[in-house]
Amino acid sequence: MPLFNGGNPEACKAVYEVTAAALVNMPASTLATNDREKLTRALAQIKDQTSAREQAWTLRQVLDAVRENLEADADQGDDFQSEVYQDHAVSA
Repeated sequence: MPLFNGGNPEACKAVYEVTAAALVNMPASTLATNDREKLTRALAQIKDQTSAREQAWTLRQVLDAVRENLEADADQGDDFQSEVYQDHAVSA
């Protein structure tokens, strides 16, 4: 992400945090339960981390995992989740 690579891990972490929270708050049918739980755990975990760099990486890892699951669902023909992914894709 340009913010992180540009030396601003705090802003990067903020973007990732808002994205993760938005995904958690989406309707239950939009996101698999295990992905919602991963995001919730990561959001809790970053509260114990003091470095914005570490927080950004924690969130990035879970967002990447969730994105991969959404892409796999889309590849399997889940039209609804495919539409959601297209509308709310997480930028890498």
